[in-house]
Amino acid sequence: METPWSKWTISYRLPRQYTQSTTGGSQADIMRRIALASSVMSYMEQVWRDKHLSLSTKIWVHEILVLPVLLYACETWAVLAADERRLKAFHMKCQSQTSKIRWQDHTMNCKVAARTGLGLVSDLIKRHRNSLFGHIKGFPKIRQHTKHSAVMLT
Repeated sequence: METPWSKWTISYRLPRQYTQSTTGGSQADIMRRIALASSVMSYMEQVWRDKHLSLSTKIWVHEILVLPVLLYACETWAVLAADERRLKAFHMKCQSQTSKIRWQDHTMNCKVAARTGLGLVSDLIKRHRNSLFGHIKGFPKIRQHTKHSAVMLT
């Protein structure tokens, strides 16, 4: 039986920022995430400048508001070396801004990280990937029946 809408074809094309690049990397998505997290950092500028808030409170706000924006869907990224450098530089910039360390102070990254207590961004991405793998591993095994036999998917 033919319905009135069976002749219609609906074509939807994803916007360019949601498609993968031809090189197989996730550079466009990573750059977009850095830009979005940067806007969150600039929006929270009064919090970072507040003298009455402790460093631990500022770090907590950073972990709650900035890191989720930066690391959204990072489990699916194909991180290249250049992308990792960009993420690390942005993460260090955020930590320096949170802890009121100016670039003129020439403070080493390891000292900034020790002061804030936040880990490397690459470690955070690995933690997200491992948690995703744990969810996938916990799925029950599914049996898929074909014409000839049942196949166990693992």
